[in-house]
Amino acid sequence: MCLPGVVSSQGQLFDADEDRPGAVQLLRPKKSSLGHRLPGAPPVLIDFISSLLTIDPDMRPDATTALQHPFLTTPLPGLDHDAP
Repeated sequence: MCLPGVVSSQGQLFDADEDRPGAVQLLRPKKSSLGHRLPGAPPVLIDFISSLLTIDPDMRPDATTALQHPFLTTPLPGLDHDAP
């Protein structure tokens, strides 16, 4: 569910029902956790996805770092990793 909002040309956020000239309407996503959105997902997957979805590019991992995340590098239990 998204909540409507309006951003003015100065970057201020207002309720969508306010009439403001030069405003652009946008949608603000409802806040919820990934754990709520992905029930039953292992914590390491939630951590991996959360890191990839970090908005700040300076805090978000680059591709090389992301590929080294434990979700991608730790073998899953119960799988035969030597099978062809």
